Amino acid sequence: MKRNFIFSLAATFITAAVTLGSLTACSSEDMVANTQNTIVKEAPVCYFNIPASFANGAETRAVTIGESTATTTFENTDKVYVVIEHNGTYAIGYDPSGSEYLSMTVTPDVDPSKATLSGALKFYYNNGTEPKAFTPSVDDVVYLLYNMTNPFYQVSMSSFEYDFQNGSKDQVTSVGVIDYYGASYRDYAQAKMKITAVSGSTDVGFTMSLVQYDDPTKSNVSFQNLGSIFRQRLSFTDKNGNPVTPTLTKFTISTANNKVITGYFPFSPDPAYYSLFSINNPVIDTNGDIYFALMFNDDNKDEALILTAEDEDGNVYTCTKAAPGSGFARGKYYHGSATLAWQNHRVDLSKINDDYTAQDGDILTGTLASNLKLEIAAGATVTLAGMTHHAGNYINSIVCLGTANIILAEGTTNDLTRGSSDAYAGLFLNNGITWSTLTISGTGTLRASGGNACAGIGGINYCDDIVINGGIIYATGGQFAPGIGAGANVGQTGNITINGGNITATGGEGAAGIGAGTNSSYCKDITIENTVTSVTAIKGAGASESIGRGFDGSSCGTVKFGTATMFDDSRWTTTPTNGENYGGLHFVISTTTNTKDTWTLTPLNQGQGGLQNYNVNSATEQ
Repeated sequence: MKRNFIFSLAATFITAAVTLGSLTACSSEDMVANTQNTIVKEAPVCYFNIPASFANGAETRAVTIGESTATTTFENTDKVYVVIEHNGTYAIGYDPSGSEYLSMTVTPDVDPSKATLSGALKFYYNNGTEPKAFTPSVDDVVYLLYNMTNPFYQVSMSSFEYDFQNGSKDQVTSVGVIDYYGASYRDYAQAKMKITAVSGSTDVGFTMSLVQYDDPTKSNVSFQNLGSIFRQRLSFTDKNGNPVTPTLTKFTISTANNKVITGYFPFSPDPAYYSLFSINNPVIDTNGDIYFALMFNDDNKDEALILTAEDEDGNVYTCTKAAPGSGFARGKYYHGSATLAWQNHRVDLSKINDDYTAQDGDILTGTLASNLKLEIAAGATVTLAGMTHHAGNYINSIVCLGTANIILAEGTTNDLTRGSSDAYAGLFLNNGITWSTLTISGTGTLRASGGNACAGIGGINYCDDIVINGGIIYATGGQFAPGIGAGANVGQTGNITINGGNITATGGEGAAGIGAGTNSSYCKDITIENTVTSVTAIKGAGASESIGRGFDGSSCGTVKFGTATMFDDSRWTTTPTNGENYGGLHFVISTTTNTKDTWTLTPLNQGQGGLQNYNVNSATEQ
């Protein structure tokens, strides 16, 4: 069923009213039904001849689109499938010999808002292995499913799919073997009737009387729309608020609670599933309009829509459209405009052919070649969203040119492990000019390792302040260097503060897991708050502490666990004891066969021994 959009100032409903005639069936006979050569009783043929029309003013399956009117017209390519339910068993019009689901024939009248629905359908149900003949009876429920896209012979007899849209009003495009449809092709409807009388036999056919399921005084059919169509006139602004006209590669509709319905199964106990909904390479008309169809129910009708667009240069734009006061309703055509503001810039590192400096708002994905340098501009906030850089000789995986905020995107793993033994630090902070701070947050995973004498997160010789607020982090130092902290050879790091996250830091030979390396390496204050999930520090052979000092003249400022000061002025004020609690943190000490001591700290409310998904004897992820 197609939509002709006529612009006017009125917003109208368009009604589908179908008057139902009698249903009759002719004789049946035995037949060979399927490839297994199973003999099945052929179902009786039910003949349909139903006048159908669309009239303004009544409840409707069609939609109104704001400043324009959507006029519904029948086309002979439209399909109406019929499903009959009997005591929880569903039968559909089906041809077993051709394994084909049968729909009514739609014949438009001279006035295309009217049509005749006709057909000769045999009904079968599935007993789990093969189709079985079905004969309708009194009190059976009759469903007429309009524009259904995917009938199938399962418990859920049909589906209405809202994905695979292309952003147009009514175009159909193909990519490979997948067809993508305009919004009007996702305008679905269904009607529900009930059989009140059946006469005749399988030999001479049946005559059935039907009424509306919810109003038995009416014998006409009223199709009810399942969803709504939206037209949004798009505009965009860049990071400075200036208008831009990007070429879009993706358009996504989501909600705060990810309750976008992309599929509806009328006969399933849980009829809808939710996810975000994306249109790849959307079709935008010359007015800047995009069209899409959505379905709403009581769970999502009051949720604001979050519109997100990405252009060919990786820029991401977004805006939020609030739901109407009464919520989004089925059968509506919502129109309006949407200005999407620049949000961030997505960079696929696999497409970079030169050294790259990430700017504020960048989202990094993909794998950068090991011989290229990756930097973060001073003052920038950058998101790591599934990126990899295995640094080659004499290269840091990432260099922060000044104060930087790194966000680890949810559900992603980001790999900064070294690509060669002569690589520098995994994540390096020191611009040599002003004192800076590296802050790491988010919920994703980060793996970082350093080459010889270089920290996993920190420095080669020098490093500024490090703050970790979240994430799942595995940091491994090279020989003589800590997992998190300063490198070896008179290395110096600033303060290290860990406020949250799940951290495992492993030092190289002679280095602490968190803190100082060897050869007069120095670390300022280390603070681990009791808001962390877990902090595990593994010292290298010969190091003084897992958290604090390394070997051979290295030193450390104050070490504080929660509210307890453990280490001050190169001397322990309280000697850590295995299994004891300090400042709101539970302390576990474990000695492994490779002579590395492991210290694990977890908040007291997580119980003795802390989390179970980490092995305190090693840095291995479980």
